[in-house]
Amino acid sequence: MDISYVTRIDPKVNYNPTHFKEEIEAYLADPDGWVSQGYRFRYTTTQPRVVIELTDASSLAQKGCYDATLSCAEVNGRRMYLNANRWIRGAPKSKLELKHYRQYMVTHEMGHILGHDHVRCPGKGQPAPLMMQQTLGIGQCKPNTKLTEADITKK
Repeated sequence: MDISYVTRIDPKVNYNPTHFKEEIEAYLADPDGWVSQGYRFRYTTTQPRVVIELTDASSLAQKGCYDATLSCAEVNGRRMYLNANRWIRGAPKSKLELKHYRQYMVTHEMGHILGHDHVRCPGKGQPAPLMMQQTLGIGQCKPNTKLTEADITKK
């Protein structure tokens, strides 16, 4: 399934738009992400199916996000808001390096756009599912940026 998208930067966020576009492109093309499930992502500026915005935390509530410390996306929707504070600083509780945390953010929020809900840690020592809220911690799971069976089957 082909999904078109566009990237945007909240006016309150100081981040290079070209760099953000290139990062999103790379994360969406990850062979361990939704591409492994037959999705293809294509950047476009005309009639995108999905709008991906790097958003200032103070703007998140105005955009319908319930927690200004997290990113959010509409389940089966069109809009994804990536928390700029998390994009720049990461989330220590996820136990992921910044570039891997960003991979998780994009894949997790795109999962919501594709209709997937949150899942829990499947067990001690298991890879943390991408649809788990890793930002809040991974419990007994291992840090992970690859889709797991739990991500794919829970919708």
